[in-house]
Amino acid sequence: MEVKKRLVQKDEKLSQLVQRLQRLEEAHSRQIQDEEEEWRLTKFDARHHQHQPQSCFDFVKLPSFNGSNDPSLYLE
Repeated sequence: MEVKKRLVQKDEKLSQLVQRLQRLEEAHSRQIQDEEEEWRLTKFDARHHQHQPQSCFDFVKLPSFNGSNDPSLYLE
């Protein structure tokens, strides 16, 4: 009878440990997913900013040239 009682206690303890391990694995999996998402967002943000040209000549406004005018006037 005593052996049976100990086996039941061990079985309950084992069941608790299995549940705890499952929760830890799920939390770890969520943490990895969050880190991967943060990495993707950081890389996307870096790529997004990369495609915005920064020019020191933004203040220069050039007139349009359609080919029929004298180009030397535009160079002056």
